[in-house]
Order: sequence, then C-alpha cells, then structure tokens
Amino acid sequence: MPARKDSMMGAVARYSGMAFTVPASVVAGYFIGGWLDSRFGTHSLYVVGVVLGAAGGLAQVVRQLTQDSGDGGS
Repeated sequence: MPARKDSMMGAVARYSGMAFTVPASVVAGYFIGGWLDSRFGTHSLYVVGVVLGAAGGLAQVVRQLTQDSGDGGS
C-alpha cells in the first residue's frame, strides 16, 4: 500500500505544478512584453507577450500530459 500512496502523492505534485504553468507563463509574458514596450516606446508588445506565454504554457502542459499518458500503460 505505501507504493500506491507515494505514486498518488507524486501525481498530485506533478499535476498541481502543471496548474501553475500556464498562469506563470502568461505573467512572465506580460512582464517581458511590458519591458519591451518600455524599451521600444510601443504600447502593444505586452499583448504579444501574453499570447506567446499562454501558448508556451499550454504547449508545456500538453507535452507533460502526453508524456504521462504514455507512462501510465507501462
């Protein structure tokens, strides 16, 4: 029984980490875009940063989920 509890706690840790991946990526994209806006004197690069951050975060979550689904059958 301890092996199942360990694997369950590992899964909880892995998936709760994924829950923060997309929001953290969006926030990072926002700040990087805002910094680029201040450097170049523009007012819209933060939107590009948010979109790229969201896309990157979602890609990472999908990559992790597909990797985990491949491990579940073995």
